[in-house]
Amino acid sequence: MFLLTPSVEIENLDEARDHHQHGDDRACMQVRSLVSGFPKARRLRRPLLVLQFCIDDSKNGPDFVLAGYVATVENWEHFSDDWQERLAHSGLTYLKGNTLTRILRQLEPDERELRLAEFGQLIRKYVSYGLEFSVSYLDYKWFTKRAKKMGRVVARRFNNPHIIGFGLLLDTVAIIENARGTLERIECIFDRDIDNHKFLEREYRLTYSFFPKHIKQMMSPDPLFRDDREFMPLQAADLRAWYSHRCLATKPPEGRLWQELEHIEHFPMRSERDKLEMMLRSLKVPTRALHHLALDVAKRMEGHGIRMPSGKIL
Repeated sequence: MFLLTPSVEIENLDEARDHHQHGDDRACMQVRSLVSGFPKARRLRRPLLVLQFCIDDSKNGPDFVLAGYVATVENWEHFSDDWQERLAHSGLTYLKGNTLTRILRQLEPDERELRLAEFGQLIRKYVSYGLEFSVSYLDYKWFTKRAKKMGRVVARRFNNPHIIGFGLLLDTVAIIENARGTLERIECIFDRDIDNHKFLEREYRLTYSFFPKHIKQMMSPDPLFRDDREFMPLQAADLRAWYSHRCLATKPPEGRLWQELEHIEHFPMRSERDKLEMMLRSLKVPTRALHHLALDVAKRMEGHGIRMPSGKIL
């Protein structure tokens, strides 16, 4: 959904900054450190996918959401410095979806709306697009039970939806970046504290191992973990994950911040029972089914400025 509402204009943001001249205290250095050692041309165009989870096991919102944004290193560098400046201007050190109702309460309502909207404007300004994977825990439990009824052996790793979420998102990003002509490997960054570090690392690598060669060549084989208080792009991903979860669990929150996020190209992937059942037809980890679902997302990109190379989709 795209809302045609006026955008908040952000002032005094220098478009021509040289990040080489920045000290280590600047937020952009957290991004630059990921690609140090690469030639400049390769370094700046390398895509970074930042992901956050929003998990709620309560009766009011039993959904698993994995969401985030993709942008080039160059754009994430600019974003990080601007985000850091906006935080300082607002007297904040950190911005997180589940704390929004408790910050900037000293401001008048209209001014508070404007301040928060500026953060959404920054995300909209710098990211290429957003993605999300979501599934109801009730539907996912149905999926595992149905698999057992069909005589399928359900490995312990499928007791949670992480591996399917990883598979679908990574496959989709590979399709999109292939269409955009990306030649650099795509790095995937997670918040260091979102879940068990070793578990996520293991599930990511397992998912990667099942991909065909042409997708492996596009994705980094190892995930990266960073502190979201220092790595600013993760704060943007957190807002997206929190917003998506609220839309599923209750109703969309109101505010100009969220209107800004709605302007960004976003590709949601919701796995309901019909799609989960399709995965049961696969003999092992549902790579083929995941790729099929990712191609469905690719079809929806027609008309949004992203087209597949003629006669070839990965």
